[in-house]
Amino acid sequence: MKHLAEIIDRHHRVAFAALLGMLLALAWHNRFIQDDAFIVFRYAENWVRGAGPVFNPGERVEGYTCFLYLVLIAAGMRAGLDPVAASQIIGMLACAGTLVGSYVLACILARSRVAGLVAMLVLGTNYTFSAYATGGLETQLHACLVTAGLALGASEVLRDRPRPGTLALASTIGGLAILTRPDSVLLLLPMGVALAVRSSVADGNGRARVARLSGLLIPAALLVGSWAAWKVRYYGDLLPNTFYLKALASASLTRGLFHLYSFVTSYWLVAGAVLGIWMWRDVLPAGDRATRVLVVTLALWMAYVVAIGGDFMEFRMFVAVLPVVAWLVVRIAWALELRARLGSALIALVLAGSLQHAVVYNRLAHPDENESVRALEAHVLGGSENWVGVGRALGRDLGRDSSVWIATGAAGAIPYYSGLRTVDMFGLTDPWVARHGIPYSEVAGHRRAADLDYLVRRGVTLVIAHPTTGRPSEGPLCMRDFPLPGWDAQEPGRPVLPAGVRAVEIPVDSTLRMVAYYLAPHARVEEAVRSRGWRMREVADCVER
Repeated sequence: MKHLAEIIDRHHRVAFAALLGMLLALAWHNRFIQDDAFIVFRYAENWVRGAGPVFNPGERVEGYTCFLYLVLIAAGMRAGLDPVAASQIIGMLACAGTLVGSYVLACILARSRVAGLVAMLVLGTNYTFSAYATGGLETQLHACLVTAGLALGASEVLRDRPRPGTLALASTIGGLAILTRPDSVLLLLPMGVALAVRSSVADGNGRARVARLSGLLIPAALLVGSWAAWKVRYYGDLLPNTFYLKALASASLTRGLFHLYSFVTSYWLVAGAVLGIWMWRDVLPAGDRATRVLVVTLALWMAYVVAIGGDFMEFRMFVAVLPVVAWLVVRIAWALELRARLGSALIALVLAGSLQHAVVYNRLAHPDENESVRALEAHVLGGSENWVGVGRALGRDLGRDSSVWIATGAAGAIPYYSGLRTVDMFGLTDPWVARHGIPYSEVAGHRRAADLDYLVRRGVTLVIAHPTTGRPSEGPLCMRDFPLPGWDAQEPGRPVLPAGVRAVEIPVDSTLRMVAYYLAPHARVEEAVRSRGWRMREVADCVER
């Protein structure tokens, strides 16, 4: 191992470029797209068209938590890019930035370019990290900004006199990270506190200390403060709608703990964690202030993920701290190598864990616990759901008529491609559902659902709920085959749907149809029945409740 390290160190530029290229190629191979991304795309499209950053024109609701990413997607769309392509460009560039940031972080802390390359290898081969280079959400941009902020912070924490210019740059990046995801505050807080303490106690006169603290605090405060003031003026609220959806519905600590357990075990990180605790004095020597801060950062973020009940997407919430995990794996392996010459074995074990996760995880069933990235993509492009196809079919047959309202729990691709006004049945973009919806599940983002009375009050025309496609059938439709979220929580004996409500079968392509409940009469739907091949169906409540 020592001889190999010497060779790599001599040719580190070639090794760095080759490794970075291979890891980016792997990320592109693992690319995917998911439904939630199209919520951001719809906000961006409305913004570009002049309606403002809104989900439905005329309704100012902050149903996203990724303002900076939304701005970048909107800029890409204004330049003529398809939003999926724009998201992939942003994601891949951010992935490259995160990989470089992890390399720099490890080089700073270990003072070894070999350690930097190994950290980059551990990070880039992690399947979750690699897949979320795309996916359409802000995940990788968030990771890039957080990693850059932590790397700059680590460099200054280790200095006797932190540099005001570098502190200002770290503060600016931290502010941008918060604009990308507000919960970045938790990831940046430990390093920010450490830098503030270091800046206060470092040598120098009072003016130097003021300069350091000003550089650390003012750029982030200006960015975040300006954004917050704009939010209050535009949306009428400092907090996003998603906060009310999550804060007013209790999270399950059991789910959160299980989510963390699944992540650690799926990637074979248990051995590394046990060894790290066993050798903690070697892993966290007294002089390494930066690594200690990173451990606190990781612990705080893990506690946060547990507290919010985890996530229903495959370990997406861990991507931002995976560079920290990669560095700790390298540090533990380094200590193990000095003790027992087994550092290479630990690195090999972690790489093997990533490989088995990539091969096995997408083939497992994860009912309600954690959808793999391929399961997420299957909603959008899969044969039995094909939400892109459903959205296009609705837009094609209804002409993107602004007087037609649909309600769906799949609030991404279907509203985006149909162009129809939409009630998000799970409340991410709907303030009433977020605050007053029916308690539905413990799954993050699905804890409340719209009730029937609310859909009627909103004048919803078609209720799609969880859309699936299939071949045409005969006879009445059973509601158990096309359930509405939370419908079984209604009063016993109360009809699930108003009397006389029927369903329509909507052709998605030449062989598959999608079912929707026809809640309120509309001329566009009647025309689609006459001339577009839509078919009316009777509805039967054939479920014992």
